[in-house]
Amino acid sequence: NTGALNPEYFKTLSSNDDLEGVKNIYMNIGWTFPAISDDMVFDLISHVNGGGNLFLAGQDVAWDITQNGGTPIAQNFLRTLLRANYIDDGNASNNPVTPIADELFADFDAFSLFEYYGAGLFYPDQLMPMNGGIGCLSYDGTNKIAAVNFDSGTSKTVYLGFGVEMIQDESVQADIMKRVYDYFNGTVDNEEIDALNAMIQVFPNPASNGELNIEVQGSLQGGLDLQL
Repeated sequence: NTGALNPEYFKTLSSNDDLEGVKNIYMNIGWTFPAISDDMVFDLISHVNGGGNLFLAGQDVAWDITQNGGTPIAQNFLRTLLRANYIDDGNASNNPVTPIADELFADFDAFSLFEYYGAGLFYPDQLMPMNGGIGCLSYDGTNKIAAVNFDSGTSKTVYLGFGVEMIQDESVQADIMKRVYDYFNGTVDNEEIDALNAMIQVFPNPASNGELNIEVQGSLQGGLDLQL
């Protein structure tokens, strides 16, 4: 079961211990300041330390926490729970977003962000993985990290330096969330992605004269869903 809550109602439920049994929290922070309150941080830390999973996304979240008067509590949350640190404020060069080989979104195509909040208001954060965090998306195929994930063995986190609403293609928005959902629920991990990449070779890429070859090494349980 899934549900959507505003921050105030989330806090009320958390204070009343009504979120017990909730396994996954998905938090997309709109472009607002402060990005996150200390009370919300405490609730999220409690959730993850209790074995829950957390997805958090939003432009300028890391900037706000580290460069705009964020509290020590919020800064600790960024570095020790989201496993990331702030490197630089975003600009037009932080586009498109590209997958990092062998990581969580390795089989995704590059995708574009757009100025959701208006012309010139484009600030996807550049991040630095730390404390075991793994960079899983980058900007424009460079070493500028756009997203970080972490698996402690008892809980998982995924942090995007941009908001889901900023992804131009709504189908990619859905694909991102589906991948995170599958990752949280144990139906996909980095080893499985590595295995699939090794088993399936597609050539030429892009297709030549409308022809595409797909070579599969070994057998795929459950078959192969081909989308063109």
